[in-house]
Amino acid sequence: MKEKSPLKSSLEAIALFALPQHNFPDDESITMRLSLIDKIFSAFVEARREKRKEPRREDELPVEIEILSDETNLGPTRVLYAQIQDISAGGVKIMTSVYIPLDTPIKLKITLLKLGETIGPTGKVVWGNQIENSDLYEMGIEFENTQPDILCTLLEYIYADWT
Repeated sequence: MKEKSPLKSSLEAIALFALPQHNFPDDESITMRLSLIDKIFSAFVEARREKRKEPRREDELPVEIEILSDETNLGPTRVLYAQIQDISAGGVKIMTSVYIPLDTPIKLKITLLKLGETIGPTGKVVWGNQIENSDLYEMGIEFENTQPDILCTLLEYIYADWT
């Protein structure tokens, strides 16, 4: 079965988020959702100009990483703690003190502080680099098979105005 692109998954989440089957309590809620959808589409257009798959939000967030494979060089380590540097509907960039091999399947526990919610997407490591003159690593995690409710929460977090 072919995997969906992050963009297609994000657009499906937007559709779910905006469908009339949702019971909107009032006109203000409808206006807020339409405004959010407009921001999302504008951000997608900008991301395409930058040649990114998904628009990103730079933010420092705590993340717990559960290693889902026994085939790594991490020994008995199953859970790591790291910091997210940026987040999109398609994945995250993290900073960690432990190198996780490419293609390692993982489950994340991301605390979205400003929303007061925690989400648990799964994914895999797609790139990693040691930070110059440091014992730290930057790594890219791509989400896989993200559930629509998690995508909706991510989109709300990424595009909300936190002023």
